[in-house]
Amino acid sequence: MTSVCGRAMLEVLIAGQRDPAALADLAQRRMRSKVGALTEALTGRFNDHHAFMARLFLDRIDAHTADIGRLDERIEEAMEPFRPARDLLMSIPGFS
Repeated sequence: MTSVCGRAMLEVLIAGQRDPAALADLAQRRMRSKVGALTEALTGRFNDHHAFMARLFLDRIDAHTADIGRLDERIEEAMEPFRPARDLLMSIPGFS
């Protein structure tokens, strides 16, 4: 689950909400039509240990995402002298 509503569901689970209907109600847009299936899928045994592990994983994902952002910035800085050539190359149809 990498969507905004999937992340919201995980955050609420971690915070202690265990009611499958309440969790499924966080679905947005196209997922709203699948609330029944979501309720069934969210019925289970998610306990405090699972919440602890999910928090660790989400924190790690957030840290990696931040690291990737920092690397992107660094690459952009290193590419600055080559920006005109890169922009010219990017103007070629089918080249990205």
